[in-house]
Amino acid sequence: MFALYLVLAAMTATSLRAAPLEEKAGRLLMPTIDAAFVEAHAQEIRSGLLNAGMLAWDKHDATALRKLRRRLDALTGKNRRFLLAVDHEGGPLFTQRTAGLTIFPGNMALGATGDEVLAREAARISAQELAALGIDMVFAPVADVNSDPLNPIVSIRAFSDSPEVVARFTEYAVKGYEDGGVIPVLKHFPGHGDTDTDSHTGLPLIEKSAAALEKSDLIPFKKAIAAGAQAVMTAHIRVPSLGADEEPATLSRAVMTRLLRGRYGFKGVLVSDSLEMAAVAKRYPPAKSAVLAVEAGCDLLLTGRADTHAIRRALAGKIAEKALDAAGARIAALEKRPADYSMKKLRPPSVALRDIADRSVTLLRDRPGLLPLKASAKGLLFVVFRSKGFAEEGTRFEAATRKAFPGSKMIFLEPNPSKEAAAEAMRRAREAGTLIVSSYHWGMKPIAAQQTLIARMLQLGKPVVLISAMSPYDLLSYPEAQTAVLTYGFTAGSLEAAVRLLSGKIEPRGRLPVSLSGRLRRGDGLQNFVR
Repeated sequence: MFALYLVLAAMTATSLRAAPLEEKAGRLLMPTIDAAFVEAHAQEIRSGLLNAGMLAWDKHDATALRKLRRRLDALTGKNRRFLLAVDHEGGPLFTQRTAGLTIFPGNMALGATGDEVLAREAARISAQELAALGIDMVFAPVADVNSDPLNPIVSIRAFSDSPEVVARFTEYAVKGYEDGGVIPVLKHFPGHGDTDTDSHTGLPLIEKSAAALEKSDLIPFKKAIAAGAQAVMTAHIRVPSLGADEEPATLSRAVMTRLLRGRYGFKGVLVSDSLEMAAVAKRYPPAKSAVLAVEAGCDLLLTGRADTHAIRRALAGKIAEKALDAAGARIAALEKRPADYSMKKLRPPSVALRDIADRSVTLLRDRPGLLPLKASAKGLLFVVFRSKGFAEEGTRFEAATRKAFPGSKMIFLEPNPSKEAAAEAMRRAREAGTLIVSSYHWGMKPIAAQQTLIARMLQLGKPVVLISAMSPYDLLSYPEAQTAVLTYGFTAGSLEAAVRLLSGKIEPRGRLPVSLSGRLRRGDGLQNFVR
């Protein structure tokens, strides 16, 4: 093992003539950075006033990332490394899609495989690719238990609605990231899965008792910490039963210090979720929320684009030097741990991705025995809902369908289609022989125009395959769907696996990792075609 972060041994006098306390406060900041930010703050980075950053979303290809790493190394010199972190969970969301990385199926798809070893493998490959680009830390895995079907921000980012399943997959994913050479940060303590509010836009309330939380949301965190997790990210949620009555848990000493560090014995680095999120930002200006987060027990602060000078000054003026030293020491103790490849033979990324996708795609029901479809089938029409940001995935989906079903056609619709687009889609659907409709819903709340159009297509009296390409909970809106397939995310790999399932190239193997209703339970899923 070797220490990654050598800030404590490398602090020197700076041309900015910052006071020692401000230098120590600077170790706690992790602003959002890109090449322009680095140049604008080059002197702060060179002098040690800024020592960490979170990569801006999807602004860098691989070449730009390597260039950014070289520039940071040049500014810090040989005795200090700038800690570069990134949000990259896998799946269609919270994933860096411009850097040429392998985009694995997301956590819920991994949960559908039932094999936690695959989570470790996906994490290891992702970590190796990130490390090769100069990334030190990844904000993953998600350790939240998605117990609220209406959750608007976790949903398919969670492995399951079972605390035990989430705990098992989380522990293996943590090991995988460490195998690959980056520091994982499990999130979002004390659990963001049981709420229907998004902390990016509001302050969620968790109304469970402390005893109920101990038996559910807290289990994955407790087990991961006991297994040696080095870093944890906070959640901006109200949890009155844990002592966060009015404040977000991020700013609660009862949650972050007394519970996490005290009762659970966590000695690692505590990373705040972004202080620019509405759950915090609507309550306090950045400097104030930074002070409150450190007082609560946080070490690294995701400060977004806020004024780094103002936050450093506030921390230096409000936080005791002993507390700044303690936080700095925890950051300095972060380690890249030696890889352990004993659990599974290493496979090329493309092979691992295909296997995970094939084993995750789920055939939930096929009452008429419609699948597999024949390659020579006439009149196949794919109706695919997807946002404009997923154009590349849609192109790969279409290419796979044309290869498997040469006579098929595909039309794309926005998740909330216009009346004109919906009318044209219905016209095409009436002319088709068999429909394959791919829905695109987030959480359980359906998009009215999409739901209405899919329902009308299901009532045409034609053979219809419904593919739930994002959240599986949207199947509850279509009880009349006789053939239903789930991918748990609009990623190219999962969509291509769905085509292989439709054409019979693979047998169904995935199982629901969450319960959708009393009749659609965790573990459901056909394991062979109805013949």
